[in-house]
Amino acid sequence: MKILQGQPKGQILLLAALAVDAGRAYGVKAKLHAAVDAASYEAAKALAQGEDEDDMKEKASEAAFDYFRANFPSDYFGAQCSGPELELSERKSEQKMRALSVSATARLPNIFAGILGWKSIDLPARSRAVRKDADVVLVLESSDALRDSFPQVKQRVATFSDRFSQHDDRMSLVTFAAGADPVISICGVYNPAKDRPGAGTFNCGSGYQKSNFAKAFLELSPQMAAAAAAPEDAMKQAQAQLDGLRSDLR
Repeated sequence: MKILQGQPKGQILLLAALAVDAGRAYGVKAKLHAAVDAASYEAAKALAQGEDEDDMKEKASEAAFDYFRANFPSDYFGAQCSGPELELSERKSEQKMRALSVSATARLPNIFAGILGWKSIDLPARSRAVRKDADVVLVLESSDALRDSFPQVKQRVATFSDRFSQHDDRMSLVTFAAGADPVISICGVYNPAKDRPGAGTFNCGSGYQKSNFAKAFLELSPQMAAAAAAPEDAMKQAQAQLDGLRSDLR
């Protein structure tokens, strides 16, 4: 080693060797950051799939692990990785959001820097994702023109609704044929045409009832309409649902 340090060519060779290790470290670091970014993003999406707090965390952890491993293969450039580790914060009702972070550390063995005593280098990465609560109104045409394809329409609407959290999000269903019918209100009331919340503002809790949506989908059928379908009326109903929310009171 002293021979290399004492010779100009040896010093250049040493710097070139260290540059190789630095390049490997940069590549692993970039790959690690991409992996934790993907993991945190998908984990935040997976929160909607949980039935309760423990299940939400379990679903988020599974998604984080799967997407992290898909983006950071084991033994990448010889790096040994610890993690990913998921940290889920409590839901902040006043901000209508829930945050989580995913972290991991990769230990990369050095090829040439080990000559100087640096056997390996630790490369940490951390990513934070925020899931905002959503207020959603589904507007669905139920005219007789869709009779043949209506079963597929209902199935796709049911699949779409499963993407939202029954704990944190609020969801309404409005159908229209000749007129608009608010089937489920934003407050979770099924068939609000018979039991409708009072006019003005609504004071709703968070979340929606999946059982109500399942019942509504089961009973929905195309309606014979004497007049053309009225999407404008349905959109007005949807806007009224959202405008009526007292979203500061969850």
